Amino acid sequence: MDGSRAGQSEFIMSASSDGQQGTSAKNFGVHTLNRLMESDQKCRVTGQKNRPDVSVLALGLDLNTLDLRLTGMDPLYPQLGTVWAKTPPDVNRINNDVYTPACYDIRPPHDLYKHVHRLEEPSLFYAFYGMPGDEMQLAAAGELYRRGWRYHMDSMVWFLPDAAQPPMVHERYQQGKFHYWDKAKWCRGVRDSMTLISDQLEGEPELPDFMKRAE
Repeated sequence: MDGSRAGQSEFIMSASSDGQQGTSAKNFGVHTLNRLMESDQKCRVTGQKNRPDVSVLALGLDLNTLDLRLTGMDPLYPQLGTVWAKTPPDVNRINNDVYTPACYDIRPPHDLYKHVHRLEEPSLFYAFYGMPGDEMQLAAAGELYRRGWRYHMDSMVWFLPDAAQPPMVHERYQQGKFHYWDKAKWCRGVRDSMTLISDQLEGEPELPDFMKRAE
């Protein structure tokens, strides 16, 4: 037997002989954590020293032992960068090492609904499907309706009549070629022949007065 295998065997034997350790599954998980907590509690009562590596990993570390100012309302990060550091971190140096692009300093525009007429179709559909209950969803729906799209309430899909081949409009339905927005592929799709029931198409959204854009 070579030295590496012998050393490995001795490690397994010594670990198995210890009552607190072992290689079986019962020595890991919640049951082991419970035993470690009981052992730590006994050490506190009797004054014995518990294994520091096991105690820190399993039970955590008492912040009162790190000489931190815990009584005030000041943040702790200027005092503690890591529990192994001998001196407090230099906060100014840390902040200077982080480069912030200039675009991050630009404030986002207020009242985003005022800019929906500038958005392209993918952005409008993102606002409609991705912002439920938000004013941007309502504004996007109004802009899509203004551009000729109609929302099918049963299938929850937007349809647009083909401009080159307008569908036949009857009293209760429309039949012909329609474009639709494919949510799975996130692009337009085309159906050369289909029928849409008029009652299943949602009408023009009622926008509040503050959201109505002057033409």
